Amino acid sequence: LALPIQSGSFGGILALGVAEYTELPEQLVRESRRILAPGGTLVISVPNRTSPFVRVDDAGKSAKNFITRQLVPAPARRWIKRHLLGRDDRDYFNHTRHRFDPDRFESVLTTNGFTVDDRRYHTFGFGVFDSFSWNLALSRRIERRITGNPSLERLGWTCILKAIRQ
Repeated sequence: LALPIQSGSFGGILALGVAEYTELPEQLVRESRRILAPGGTLVISVPNRTSPFVRVDDAGKSAKNFITRQLVPAPARRWIKRHLLGRDDRDYFNHTRHRFDPDRFESVLTTNGFTVDDRRYHTFGFGVFDSFSWNLALSRRIERRITGNPSLERLGWTCILKAIRQ
């Protein structure tokens, strides 16, 4: 990963929902440091591997993909997707390429010349159940009870880190 950008060109980078899709997340961190000016801020989010919500979501998506591929004949699956769902029959995009332990990811940042200034967690729900109205209500209820309790906040689906380039 080498961006065609001059070193030290930016005062801030917002990378939400990026690290999990890159081949080598450490390169993303190094390249971010290169293009940030000294004292610049990187705000980056990563899926929290330690979250029970992520684990349930990943298991649910894997089960859904397995059932869809193994139990529904291909012609029926194609017809359902094309005529009822309005999309082609392709594998579901599965962004489990990278999940991160927030403590280890913070270590990657510090090893690459950043000081972590803040860490927050959010999203307390199950993505695999997004189409169910009860999921949003459950997520909001959990979020209200967890907010302000650092031990429980760590359960959030996503970890957002604010890091300062040294």
